[in-house]
Amino acid sequence: MSLFPFSALRCGRGGVLAVASNNQIAVIDGIKVLKSTEGHTMPIRVLLFSSDDKQLISTGDDKQLNVWNIEKDALVLKDTVLISKRANSLNLLNEDTVLVGDKFGDIFTYKLNRTDQDKENDAKTKNKDKEPLLGHVSMVNDVAVTPSHIISADRDAHIRISRNPLGYVIDMFCLGHEKFITAVGVLDENLLLSGGGDDYIILWNYKEGKEMRRFDVRDAVLAHASVRAIKIQDKMLKSDDIPADYGEHILCIDRILVSGIGKDAGGDAVDPLVLFTSCGATGVFYARKSAFVEANEFNIQAVDLQHPIIEMADMGGGKFVVTLDTSRGAPDAAAVLMLNSEGELQISEQNSLVSTLNGLTVQGAEKDVKHLDLYSQLALQPKVEGEDNLDEEKEHPEKSGRTGEKRRAREAAKMSNQAKKSKTDEST
Repeated sequence: MSLFPFSALRCGRGGVLAVASNNQIAVIDGIKVLKSTEGHTMPIRVLLFSSDDKQLISTGDDKQLNVWNIEKDALVLKDTVLISKRANSLNLLNEDTVLVGDKFGDIFTYKLNRTDQDKENDAKTKNKDKEPLLGHVSMVNDVAVTPSHIISADRDAHIRISRNPLGYVIDMFCLGHEKFITAVGVLDENLLLSGGGDDYIILWNYKEGKEMRRFDVRDAVLAHASVRAIKIQDKMLKSDDIPADYGEHILCIDRILVSGIGKDAGGDAVDPLVLFTSCGATGVFYARKSAFVEANEFNIQAVDLQHPIIEMADMGGGKFVVTLDTSRGAPDAAAVLMLNSEGELQISEQNSLVSTLNGLTVQGAEKDVKHLDLYSQLALQPKVEGEDNLDEEKEHPEKSGRTGEKRRAREAAKMSNQAKKSKTDEST
């Protein structure tokens, strides 16, 4: 038997923490731990808290969107919606609406608290007939929501800046990456950081679609690479045993976290901390916002956890939790990082939260743990002209043979309809 590492992690605004190991969820609030006893039948991939931390949303390989009430002594399953395609992202559009980005490029909205009438109406509409709020031609990898915009990044190196809440109204594209994009982080009302399969992170004025600067992070990231990927004759090979000096190594910046946006107790603006991780790497990399925006010379720091990092979350007050891959030898399922008085991140050696998290991982067969494929993003490649949508064929065999050309025709029709709808809305 092996331990399932935490495949999903999320922290609420009040410091409450949720983790998922295989198909089970645990919510930690101080010394209180609530566990799910039902719900999912397959590994959970994404978690999201409601704006008041009183509900939790989860989704995973079983293509269920579950809503849980976090009660005093229990985690209670309130609602389940079956979605047609596996989700890559969950975000709140507002306090009552969840954005679900799926692996085939669409972003849908779902009500957080459905009434009986809502459920009855939804039952009359098949998933395949549900209209998305917005769509991409390829897989959506990350989404961020601001008061004015919905920012979505895809496998084909596009960052789409859509109007909030009218997602079908496109205000701008940010184009500059050459490979897939897997992470975006909003710095302020105008500035955005993005990263993915390129050697660099890009700073944008996203409202203008303007690239401001780019920062080469390749050497820093590869110095901490554990699970590596190389490209061999247009195919990807992932392994723990690839030598550092062999082949063309692929990067994947998989998470950008911006912490401390706002003002301090004296009313002065703070300099937010920017943290990012790379798929398969053991390091958490960080720098202040000013290093990206103002500094003439860009320097990033790193703290090494010795084992591949899966997820990262901000608990507030300069405290962060990262989950580690226990299937690759990590003795602990998680680690806690703290900012010291010099503004440097360091590992908290004595932390009761780590002990609590270690007791929440689920045992399973070794083959099932390996099937999690926590590093699939390392093998992402942009879609090419005429390629078949192989992922869709795997999930929907009845659609086998549908070519990339047919899919692009559908997407062109979709974008045309969205443009017509946008003009109609703007004229009213």
